[in-house]
Amino acid sequence: MLITVFGANGATGRHVVEEALERGHEVHAVVRNPESLDIRHERLAVVRGDVLDPSTIDVRGEVVVSAIGARSRKAGTIASAGTTNIVQAMKRAGVKRVVSISAAPLGDGTSAFQRFLYGMLWRFFRELYEDLRRMESVLRDGEVDWTVMRPPRLTNGPHTKKFRTAIDHNVGNTISRSDLASEMLRVLADPQTVRRTVGIGY
Repeated sequence: MLITVFGANGATGRHVVEEALERGHEVHAVVRNPESLDIRHERLAVVRGDVLDPSTIDVRGEVVVSAIGARSRKAGTIASAGTTNIVQAMKRAGVKRVVSISAAPLGDGTSAFQRFLYGMLWRFFRELYEDLRRMESVLRDGEVDWTVMRPPRLTNGPHTKKFRTAIDHNVGNTISRSDLASEMLRVLADPQTVRRTVGIGY
């Protein structure tokens, strides 16, 4: 496939790009600063684009992976506003399929510990989570075939392939960015995940 990746120079986005290339896909990486993505490959095109400036967004290929997100507690509207612009660009390009990253605390805790943990996290990261909630609403209201990944705490651990997943339920307390990226690419072709949330973790 030809995959358009947003947030390709982020911690998770880089793994998405690298594994997509390893799987034989072509990648159209949209980043604000192309020089910041130092991956080079004959099947990789790195283009300048800002998800908060719709005039710069260019969607190519059959599917979109969005790894955009805030890098601090002060989230602003990058997830919701950026996703709004991505969805509009997808419509212009005639692309329907998109997989995007959200966060586990937007779902219900499956244990007393998780419910306590999510409550604490909402106290400290409310602005970030509220923006992700708006982002999920943008996808639900859009005419796209979305899947929202809701990972727990992200780590820089190895690509284990030993994680668990669940549709519309949270799983585990941690997940490596590499394993998350791998699953995001897998669910692109999984019809059971269309218009659903996916929990992932160890």
